[in-house]
Order: sequence, then C-alpha cells, then structure tokens
Amino acid sequence: ELLFRFDVSGVLALCRHFGLPEIMITDQRDKAHCSEALCILLYRLSYPKRLYDMIKVFGRSTGQISRLFRHMVLYIYDRYKDLIYFQHRICSERIHMYAAAIRGKGSPMSNVFGFIDGTKNAVCRPSSRRGTKENLQRQVYSGHKRVHCLNCQAVVTPDGLAI
Repeated sequence: ELLFRFDVSGVLALCRHFGLPEIMITDQRDKAHCSEALCILLYRLSYPKRLYDMIKVFGRSTGQISRLFRHMVLYIYDRYKDLIYFQHRICSERIHMYAAAIRGKGSPMSNVFGFIDGTKNAVCRPSSRRGTKENLQRQVYSGHKRVHCLNCQAVVTPDGLAI
C-alpha cells in the first residue's frame, strides 16, 4: 500500500472504474495484466522513482517498464482528457463550500477557498546552447533553496483537489 498508495482491492477497483482491458498491450507488443500496468503507473507517480529501481519490484526491463508506464499515461489521458483540465462548472459550484470550510476552521477571511502548494524538483545546472551566450541558469535557479530546480505550483482546495 505504501508503494502504490492503494491496497490490492483499491488497485482492482481502479482497474474496473478506469475500464481497463484485462491485458494491456503497448505499441511494441509488451503485454501486462491491467493491474500490473496500473501498479507500474501508481508506483512511478507515488514518488520520484528511477526505472532501474523498478526492475526489482516488477521483474521487467527498464524498457518494458518505461513503455508500459507511457502506455498507461496515454490510455488514461485519451480516455479522460475532457475531465482532466480545469472544470469551471465544478469549481463554481464548490467554491463557496470550500470558503465556508476554511472559514469554519478559523480563517479571519471569508473569501479564501484554497492554498498554494508547491514543489521544487532539483535539476542539473543547465549550460548554454552551442554558439549562444544565453544564461539558462538564471531561468531555473532558486535563490531560496540555492539549487537549480523546476518549480511547480497549484492551488489546492480543502478536499485535496489541485485546481
């Protein structure tokens, strides 16, 4: 459960709810049971993992793991792309509920509906492209953390939805 964020029954329920075919087949003819392919996706997304570290868990080559992971991402995106992006209707329906929940926990302001949540992913120091003098380091350097990183931010609502 700690590795995938779901227990066995949760993974099987996700397979049913996502409507996954029993056998997932990549473009390169890699085959996996839908629960194994979903576990590869969940494991990789649960925390930054190297493909090499996943060999021991799944007993597959890094190439197979990579292709199955990509296949699952594309499958879920293609099937649910209309639901993935910002849902104006849902947000407008729930925004007052979110603000009331935050106000109920003691916020002095009545119009707060979410909180900024951010993650900094460290990257290697970038070099300039051949033949140019551009300074790409400035684009990814964080003076706060004193590292080169990519900064990802989202607004998170009280029910955990990132909008």
